[in-house]
Amino acid sequence: MAQTLRPLAFGIICHMSRVKNGIAESYPSLATSTVFLPAEESSDLRLMGELAAHAIDLFEAGDVEDVRPAFHLAELFLASTLEAERDAAALGFLETIQNIASHRTYGMAAFEQFLGAESQVALAKLMEVWRGKASLAEANFSEGVVGERGKPRVAQNHRANDSRVAFPQKS
Repeated sequence: MAQTLRPLAFGIICHMSRVKNGIAESYPSLATSTVFLPAEESSDLRLMGELAAHAIDLFEAGDVEDVRPAFHLAELFLASTLEAERDAAALGFLETIQNIASHRTYGMAAFEQFLGAESQVALAKLMEVWRGKASLAEANFSEGVVGERGKPRVAQNHRANDSRVAFPQKS
């Protein structure tokens, strides 16, 4: 899944991320979704979150085998050398699956059958971050993402709506 060029109107070319391209290949119906347009507003974290919601919908509709490609994509991106792809898979996909599933009667256990080795490790790390926390603010504070007054400690290189990932503070 190399980054591809996609022609747009008026001869404009945009780069599709590997995440976006992978989702489009595995779930062509999502490629035409408004989530994918315009490209400059869709981060990889958001796209993987949307894929997670789609996987939950498929599972609840009884299309259990159609869920497997979504988890396969997450597994591929968790093994990526690119931090942004790993974050998209862990925070965008797995955390969204866990969050939604935890509010359903079937729980996260229903999706364990789809987890590969990388996904199991990433999910265990996410569960550790959330252990004993009731809110995103608590999780962010304990992980050093925000300071005592709730202000971000560091500038994010992800879009504002993807602020769960923090980078080391420069001295």
